[in-house]
Amino acid sequence: MRAWWVFWATVVLGAVLWIAVPLVAGREGFRSLLGQPLGLALLVAPIAAAGVNLIVLRESHEVVCRIEVQRHRSLRAVVGRGYSARTFAATGVVLLAVVVIILAAVPTGRL
Repeated sequence: MRAWWVFWATVVLGAVLWIAVPLVAGREGFRSLLGQPLGLALLVAPIAAAGVNLIVLRESHEVVCRIEVQRHRSLRAVVGRGYSARTFAATGVVLLAVVVIILAAVPTGRL
């Protein structure tokens, strides 16, 4: 269960950062933050951490998913009997790819 909570904590933290920073700092402040290595690292770290979590702890996520499907039968329409560890790992790889895309887009000014 800890893997599940850590994953969702990183997703929430990432969402809060990606929404709150532009609202508080404004567009130019956000772009300035993206231009600084530490600022960029703070913004992409939760996404990267969530991806690594899904890859490294994929078996734990699979077990939790199956438990939740048993508890909440309505989830079966979405996930069947539960996602496999391979699916969690693939999702983690996608999140890491998003981080790479962000890191590649920042120097070009496309983000």
